[in-house]
Amino acid sequence: MYLSHTEILEKEDLDIVSVCVWPKLHAQMVFDCVSVGVRTIHCEKPMADNWADARLMVERCRASGIQLTFNHQRRFGLPFAKAKELLKSGEIGRLGRLKVADGYHFRVMRKDSSAWKVFDTNGENLHGPNYISRTIANLVDSLENGLVPELDVKRVLQATEIIFASYESSRCYVRIDLPLTIDDNSLVSMIKAGGLMPEV
Repeated sequence: MYLSHTEILEKEDLDIVSVCVWPKLHAQMVFDCVSVGVRTIHCEKPMADNWADARLMVERCRASGIQLTFNHQRRFGLPFAKAKELLKSGEIGRLGRLKVADGYHFRVMRKDSSAWKVFDTNGENLHGPNYISRTIANLVDSLENGLVPELDVKRVLQATEIIFASYESSRCYVRIDLPLTIDDNSLVSMIKAGGLMPEV
């Protein structure tokens, strides 16, 4: 039994580490993995609890040649892959509007139709169950073959920047242009300053 993640990192020779803790702990755990040379670090989402830590995790992993990914596992769901395939091929036309709901199957309504068309995704619905196993297989394959994993941090960093920018926009009441130049989490800062009162 181990009493801390640092004890595990000191005693074991690890190629892959999965970081499954609160977001405020992600950055330090990633930094500790980098310091011992873990080859692949896979974190749960969200990336970090502030924009500075999100950027720093990426910088340190890139500087050390470490593969950093985040668990946006729905990319591996058959309904999502099918939607991407149909959109890319042009079969469902140009995307004009996207409405997302957590249903149980993948369906499309064309603008020239009044009925939904349900697509076959081999019985897999929007909730899995095989997303995680495909995620892990992709991480291992990417590590072994020098490939960029589907869940590479580059995509996640872009999404994270938009999230933190939306918080900053709420704080400043203006549109925020990217790249984002703040370091904190504007949402948390607004709550701490008393300018935003979340309901419990």
